[in-house]
Amino acid sequence: DVFLKQLSNNGIKTIDLRDYLVSIADTSRYPIYPKGSIHISAYASYLSADTLIKFINKNFDADIPDLSADFEESKTPRYYDNDIVAGSNLLFPPIYNQTFVYPQIKFSNKTGKLKIATIGDSFYKYIHLSGIHKRYFRTDKYWFYGKLNWPDMSSIFDNKDFRADFITNTDIILFFITDATMYLFPYEFTKSIAEHIFPFDEKLLEKYYFLGVSADKEWLKLVTDKAKKNNISVEEQKLRDAKYMAKEYLSHLKGNDKKLYNIYKSIKSDPKWFEIVNNKAKQNNISVEYATMLDAIYILNQTKNTEK
Repeated sequence: DVFLKQLSNNGIKTIDLRDYLVSIADTSRYPIYPKGSIHISAYASYLSADTLIKFINKNFDADIPDLSADFEESKTPRYYDNDIVAGSNLLFPPIYNQTFVYPQIKFSNKTGKLKIATIGDSFYKYIHLSGIHKRYFRTDKYWFYGKLNWPDMSSIFDNKDFRADFITNTDIILFFITDATMYLFPYEFTKSIAEHIFPFDEKLLEKYYFLGVSADKEWLKLVTDKAKKNNISVEEQKLRDAKYMAKEYLSHLKGNDKKLYNIYKSIKSDPKWFEIVNNKAKQNNISVEYATMLDAIYILNQTKNTEK
């Protein structure tokens, strides 16, 4: 309840699938929470995906086709519907008095127009496995706990063009979280992903680090002690530290990020070029920083193509 309230208060769209699934669990023809599973059922995952698609269509004008499926009944659990039993090393497997159902999704030829990156725990596995994520979201990004590609479990940062790829191929970030892992929210996103998608604008970076000091008790204590030693106010020390962190971050860029940053600086320092980008930003109703980054990414890609 607290998460829903605070996220909504901060302008983040939320949907409470848990409340919905709990409300139908007792009356559903098929199990929502299978007895042999630690996850919701394949059927409940289908209902969740269907509800999620309707929610995204309503809030983001995504034009994703409605889901439809044929349902195959089974007395034997499949996929993740038996995962806790499968890992329990039982001498006698349980006898189920439940009928399971497995949706055979009938995909439309039409695809959704939005590119969505999902950061979630294992409860999102079946939605991804079903193909909904890739077919209707125009992307296959499912980042397990915000740091690993699902299902190969490689680091998301194995992609040397992570920043450019993320910026140009992500319209919505979808967090899929459940009670059991809520204490980890937002997983590794703020720690590992944020630094890879930071803007190159020094003032914005300074603001990020300035706010970061205020939000981190240990960091704030260090800055407070430093302020006393330097005989200045805590606010002044926070500002100095923020400026230092911003410069350090930009000075340690490597590979394609460094190339991208150099192009970004060239655009910003060229009055005529920057004016063109500024006009693009106004026309497309986006920030100047974002428009500059998009131009820099385009030029970097063109340079790569020329080098090939």
